Amino acid sequence: SKGEYPWRLDMPGIQLKAGAMPSFIAFFKVVVQLLSLLSFAAYGDYGPYRKKILMVLTWIACIFIFLNICVVSPNMLWLASLSHVVAGICFVLVMGYYNAYLPILIENYPLASQDDTQTRDKFTDTASMKGMLAGQAGGLLLQLVVFVLLLLSECDPCKEQCSTFNIFFWPALCMSLVGVWWAGFSAYTFRVLGDRPGPPFPDGQNLLTLGWESAITALRTCCRLKHTGLFVLVYFLASDVLSTITATAGLLNEETNPEKEWTTMKSQMINYLLAQVGGALGIGIFYLIQRFTGAAAKKLLASQIVVMGIVGIIFVTNLNSTIGFIASMAPITIIMISVQSYCRSMFSCLIPPGQESAMFAFYEISDKGSNLMGSLITIFVYQVSGQYRMVYWYVLVGSAVCLYVLYFVDVEEGQKACNAERVAVDAPGETTADAPSNVGETTVGKATGAETGGDESLEPPTA
Repeated sequence: SKGEYPWRLDMPGIQLKAGAMPSFIAFFKVVVQLLSLLSFAAYGDYGPYRKKILMVLTWIACIFIFLNICVVSPNMLWLASLSHVVAGICFVLVMGYYNAYLPILIENYPLASQDDTQTRDKFTDTASMKGMLAGQAGGLLLQLVVFVLLLLSECDPCKEQCSTFNIFFWPALCMSLVGVWWAGFSAYTFRVLGDRPGPPFPDGQNLLTLGWESAITALRTCCRLKHTGLFVLVYFLASDVLSTITATAGLLNEETNPEKEWTTMKSQMINYLLAQVGGALGIGIFYLIQRFTGAAAKKLLASQIVVMGIVGIIFVTNLNSTIGFIASMAPITIIMISVQSYCRSMFSCLIPPGQESAMFAFYEISDKGSNLMGSLITIFVYQVSGQYRMVYWYVLVGSAVCLYVLYFVDVEEGQKACNAERVAVDAPGETTADAPSNVGETTVGKATGAETGGDESLEPPTA
């Protein structure tokens, strides 16, 4: 009806408000990603498949992203949707294979002793932080290139007469540049990254069920190893709380401060750039804090979870309308990348050797599974209340529960339990004791440099 904001209208044909559609679409995409992880992520633990599949998935994703250059009219939006789904599937699998390299590289790094867990943890934290910082810097640089391109070329319908081609072409060109950018840097990574093969692919194993059986094995491992299981629960909650904040904050801002004019890509890019700068700044801040205080990753992660809870309070109490949207979201932009870094670092210390790909696939499944829960909660709350603010009660409660569970995680004890098993998975459900993972042929320093943005030294932070 006239006077209603578009996001409060019911979608034709389905009993769903327009404002709940973004969460509904995210829910559908995550379901597809979960099925892909369960079906294909475990291949990386066998033979040379880790690097080979990593390369294939990367090239497929880059090609589909580049196809956005063809989306120059509303009739081609189906191609943008297809590109988004295919690239999203490839991306979650690629991240699982990339992450699986971290514990292998650290395990075989000459200075990272298996017996000295504290030194090993510091090497792992440093490698993870450098890798995240390199990725963040690359993303920020590309966003600057895209912002300049849009600033010079994008057509604003509110200020001038624009053809359909001009409205669609420049954002489509920027999207295609993402594929070119990813492909270019991946080509260098693949050139220096070693194969690091695992055990032979099991004879008679059903390819369609391998990933599902491996996920069940990983779940059993989490149930058997107390601290590994507890940390998976921590990551599940922390990831869901963080994704819920980032997914609904912009919608809440639009709901409470509706704009009447056309929203250009330039204006959107300003918010993205601020988020990237905040994320890069946060990595540097927490790296320096850890370096000069010697604080463990667990303590720093706990402080970041507290920040998420505080942001929940800000939005629940409507304090964001007083201090402004950017100021309200600033704490999240500072911690959102370093949270992922510390979670990845801690989890890599809690994996039995030989199960790297399967366990990191389970790690990604936990991430996507938590996003399903957050999306469902958002859809339900918005359908009932008609506003996004109520979702932040879940953010507040989720942060408190996450912090409580993290209190019981002992990384050092969990790492000792994993090292005691020395399990190498030959097939789902079959394990061989005292069988360390295969190191491969490439030197550790070279491969580590590729994973950490080219810096081949992994000097641990000192207090």
